[in-house]
Amino acid sequence: MNVFKLAITLVVLTLVSACSSSGKVFSDFDPNQKFDGYKTFAWASEQPGLVSGNYPVSALEKSKIGSALRSELLERGFAYSDSRDDADFLISFTLGARDKIKNRLETEYRVDPNAWRWGRMYYPYYYRDVVVPVTTRTTYQFTEGSIAVDIFDAKDKRPVWHSSAFKRLNTKDLAGSENKQRETAKALLAGFPPQL
Repeated sequence: MNVFKLAITLVVLTLVSACSSSGKVFSDFDPNQKFDGYKTFAWASEQPGLVSGNYPVSALEKSKIGSALRSELLERGFAYSDSRDDADFLISFTLGARDKIKNRLETEYRVDPNAWRWGRMYYPYYYRDVVVPVTTRTTYQFTEGSIAVDIFDAKDKRPVWHSSAFKRLNTKDLAGSENKQRETAKALLAGFPPQL
């Protein structure tokens, strides 16, 4: 594993650390679901954290992320249950990072050196435009980190709420902390339960 991949792996481990401040958080829910009866929650599976993308995430870091999400739900007044059968809703999360390539077209205007020529009116370049547009394509590669939280109705076993965050990662994001994980958990669960 090269140094850059190792660095990005560490970035992913900080839970897309600054998604609450500079990343974008999106959420969606089932409008027919009644969320007011939700009081207890449990993990959707024995391994609630899934990893997607090109970079590995350690079990320790997945545990830290799970703890941040669990703490946030406890602070909101929900009770944790060890048994999925006793819970009102189930929660799971997915995180990872992927390499992406983006193209950008930029147009700039330049003076055409062939626009001015001496000659008669019928000279071919006499009426040509002085300023011409020149379009250049710039291709660049970046790594995008993501995290998603899914909530399922425990009784019906179907998804009822989803939240996700995406952020372009760089080596400045390596300084992760537990506070950043808590901020991210708070941002991801900000819309839960939805106000109907």
